[in-house]
Amino acid sequence: MNFFSNKTFTLLLLFTFNHLSFADDVIFIDSFEVAFGLAGTHTIATPYQEPNHLATIYYPENASAINKVPVVFFVPGFGHVDPNKYDTILRFIASHGFAAVFIEDNDKFDFSSNDMLLDILAMVNDKSDILDTTRIGVMGHSSGGGYAFNVLDKLSDVQGWGANGRFLFLTDPWFAFDMMQVDMRTLPSNANVVIQRYGPGGNNEADGTDARIVLTEYYLLESIVDDKKDYQVDENADHTYPYD
Repeated sequence: MNFFSNKTFTLLLLFTFNHLSFADDVIFIDSFEVAFGLAGTHTIATPYQEPNHLATIYYPENASAINKVPVVFFVPGFGHVDPNKYDTILRFIASHGFAAVFIEDNDKFDFSSNDMLLDILAMVNDKSDILDTTRIGVMGHSSGGGYAFNVLDKLSDVQGWGANGRFLFLTDPWFAFDMMQVDMRTLPSNANVVIQRYGPGGNNEADGTDARIVLTEYYLLESIVDDKKDYQVDENADHTYPYD
């Protein structure tokens, strides 16, 4: 059993999303418990299944061409192609006014190729009129957390997305696949980053990774100032925490 309840996880998730907000102003609150941890006020539309099964998109019902919403690309762990596995998180994101694009079939998805951009554009094509791609985030779990660096890098560098705000939120990530050290060191400076590791000392035996892998990734983020990035360890959680 996880040390934190599902409610606490959503609380931490929303705290992270507020920490990674696109506004420059700091918002002070009177009550942490009241302000965080609850579903947002946005009614969620029926999730959209992209015809080629590249993605499922969760989004607020009031999103429109004149009320575009920021986009969060969610990269799941290896082989997890069913969005229902992460349904709680995806709905939580959408309820707070974001579109959550769940990348399906990522065990076959070629993140190393420039074709990745074409695939992502195809994923969001039918809903592009409601998506504010000047504000983007990438959330990843396990191997998806490792791929998330590359997704943000390509969307930013090649496509020019995220000019008004970017973030990475990685849960128990693995290697930063297809990223050279210079790529890690030159990620966009306006990106906010939170990396969460699970297990004693951040060393999770379930995924067979050494905590030093992710710590190295964290310290390579030289273009991002310290107050825009955070490394967190939950010693009482395990690798399945994001979808348990």
